[in-house]
Amino acid sequence: MNRASSPIRFIEERTDASWRGFLAGRPMRSALFGAFTFEERWNAFAASLAPNTVPDGFLLVVSSRAIPSARFAGHIRNAGSTERAWIDPNGSFAAALIEEGKIDGKAPCPPGAEIVAALGGNECDAVAVPTAPWDLVSGNGGRITADLTGPGAAEGKRNLSAGDAPEGAIFFEGDFPVTTREDVRLEPFVFFDAREGPIDLGARVTVESNTILRGPLVIRNDAVIRGGAKVGEGTTIGEGSRVGGEVECTVFGAFSNKQHDGFLGHAVVGEWVNLGTATNNSDLKNNYGTVRVDFGEGPVDTGETKVGCFLADHVKSAIGTRIGTGTVAGTCANLFGRHGIVTGFVPPFTWGEEGRLYEFDKAVETMEEMRRRRAALLERSGRPCSLPREARDALRTLWEHEKTKRGGTH
Repeated sequence: MNRASSPIRFIEERTDASWRGFLAGRPMRSALFGAFTFEERWNAFAASLAPNTVPDGFLLVVSSRAIPSARFAGHIRNAGSTERAWIDPNGSFAAALIEEGKIDGKAPCPPGAEIVAALGGNECDAVAVPTAPWDLVSGNGGRITADLTGPGAAEGKRNLSAGDAPEGAIFFEGDFPVTTREDVRLEPFVFFDAREGPIDLGARVTVESNTILRGPLVIRNDAVIRGGAKVGEGTTIGEGSRVGGEVECTVFGAFSNKQHDGFLGHAVVGEWVNLGTATNNSDLKNNYGTVRVDFGEGPVDTGETKVGCFLADHVKSAIGTRIGTGTVAGTCANLFGRHGIVTGFVPPFTWGEEGRLYEFDKAVETMEEMRRRRAALLERSGRPCSLPREARDALRTLWEHEKTKRGGTH
């Protein structure tokens, strides 16, 4: 491509109530799904395109939660120098090829529905858009496998086998690889099960002794898996996170902690979350029925029987917290109290089970302290060591909205 910058522009598609209540303090494109964030996946796709696949003078405007396959490049080429919009098989806006002069670089892109109304929607099965947040749970294992077995997926990695593994390591080898970086630290007596999917360990990952790892599984850069942990299939562990106990079918965001025993399953966890010792969640109802989830605008039937919880950025739980099936906790919610049971929807900036409003300045003070404690990792990953102004402003807007909903009182 004959341009210095990426041809990709993102639209924050949060038209459904469930997406509006999900990761409200940061862009949807920064969310993890599979081995990558949505933005990382699109950037890699753009870098893989042959020159002039996106014609000069055009931009590829994409939904912030769309997922391209390699085949999508052919659809772009077939469009030539003609504006075109694509929808996925479920009818959701996925992407559009638009003349660059029609997109203001400083203003948000128009909503996907407006683009489809103007250009028409060409159904395309080479790009997919998750319908609801629980799709990130049910689809994470398959997404990991697709991300780790596609073209170029092995670049910069080495395959690990019993011959070069640490003392006492056990491999249940199948059709999928276990891949690592040179600076991964593996202690003795780690169990690798790649029979059902690949396992990938990022740079500077530490896996302590007596740990069980089952694929499909991604552990991103600088994460630590504590001794004795059982990290099961369909799980993504974000960069700089620390995880112990039992985890399965979970998307676990960057710089979050679950260092101690306790079960976490079929869950989506944001960034900078801290789960106290013996925090457990339920991911199955006693009657095996489908799970209803409330993101703040009323309960919705997911149609799924295995749905755990959705914990937004900066959520904290006390020791012994029990999180009910389908629970949603908003940004900066603090889960503690005499009963220790959390269910339904917990609004953002909730302080304890009495439901008081967490003071904004105190919340920010805690965020900054967490960043100070992880300063070296943040510098290495290229992230700011202090809370960026735009993130603080977004959180302040969310806090003010929550204060207004509560009648302006704490």
